[in-house]
Amino acid sequence: MITTKSQTQLFFLLTLIFTLPTYVLVALISSNMLLTPDMATYFIPLGAIAPIGAGLIATYRENGKAGMKDLIRRGFDFRRIKKRQWYIPIILLFPLIFVAAYGLLLLFKQSIPEAPSPIYFVPMLFLSFFVLGYGEEVGWMGYAFDSMQKKSGIGKSTIILALIWPLWHVPFYIFMINDLSSILLMLLCLFGTRIILVWVYNNSSQSVFGAILLHAMFNVSISVTPNYSLLTGIAFTAALIMITVAVIALSGGMKPKIDLT
Repeated sequence: MITTKSQTQLFFLLTLIFTLPTYVLVALISSNMLLTPDMATYFIPLGAIAPIGAGLIATYRENGKAGMKDLIRRGFDFRRIKKRQWYIPIILLFPLIFVAAYGLLLLFKQSIPEAPSPIYFVPMLFLSFFVLGYGEEVGWMGYAFDSMQKKSGIGKSTIILALIWPLWHVPFYIFMINDLSSILLMLLCLFGTRIILVWVYNNSSQSVFGAILLHAMFNVSISVTPNYSLLTGIAFTAALIMITVAVIALSGGMKPKIDLT
């Protein structure tokens, strides 16, 4: 399914519109105008409804209910992953990056706080983040990116989405984080992470399921390491993510042999 440029633009516009209530809610809570500021984090996941909602509406306009059903099923297209070895980076890449960044914190003798969640929370966190990743990636990858790269090529489309995705997070970060340096480094992490998501997506036969798993493992890694609690930790994590991106790009990994017709 190849959407028109106007339909892709509609998707991004609808995603923004559907996220606005969550932006407002998080802003009110963070400003202590509603509930308490420490509860703002609990409402950010509502934003994950926006990409899949936008994708379903845009798909309905093009292909009706049948198209919507096909898009929903894309989140469980694990049969597309013919080369099972791709589950290794999908499951292990981000945990290894975050553990390496944590090791650098220890090496430089940083005063390290506790992780946001204990390690035994991983199964519960994974299930939660899989659901949230499903809401995002069915929209970002299953609907938008597929058509973007068919029309504009892998390189241009990857950079565009790698810029849009962090920008979509900016209001949440501004409302909840006071340090500009931390925000910029987190945005860099997201920029690099989206490029890695595209790399896995295309090399796993364009499996949205694979992108969801990778997205979930990224969030799990944030939750069970203290990296994001320190500016230095975010910096180390961002550096390692971008080094990974550079290795992928220089090795030709961003140009898989896939059929874009």
